[in-house]
Amino acid sequence: MHEPLPGGGTIDDAVGECIAHPLGGTQLPVLSTTPLTYAAATDYYTTAANRQKWTAAVAAVVGGFDNICGDTYCGSDFGDLRSVDLLCAITKSTGNVKRCTWVFGGSYAQAAANGALAETSRTFACSFGMHGTLAQLIATWSAAGSDNPIQRALPGTTASAYDGLGGCLP
Repeated sequence: MHEPLPGGGTIDDAVGECIAHPLGGTQLPVLSTTPLTYAAATDYYTTAANRQKWTAAVAAVVGGFDNICGDTYCGSDFGDLRSVDLLCAITKSTGNVKRCTWVFGGSYAQAAANGALAETSRTFACSFGMHGTLAQLIATWSAAGSDNPIQRALPGTTASAYDGLGGCLP
């Protein structure tokens, strides 16, 4: 985007100019100048060490899903369910988790009598809430122990991330 193009300028320059002065149109309005109240968990922390803690906590809970999937959700038509992303909205001023959404993808195919394949793919977005900070969520999922991180009670609740998948995944 920022590399010079033959003849001068960059793609970034061209896109910016197009948005600022569209051909035959008017400039796009600025939607809001107020600071955002929420941040994604991946963007909440500014240090690499804290971002790594979040990445490790997500890896632990995704690993927990992978460990139980074959005995639960992956026994359905969507036997190849995979975690695609886990997103949490964090209140910037307090660090409190407003809500998390865990996105999964899966597919299956069936062969028809004529040899044609009927393929089905689908995504699932499963949400869960809690009452606590991002640091508390990270501590919950990263804590040492023999229990599965996906089944640990979320801060301020008796429910787990696993409970949040019920009724959402096939």
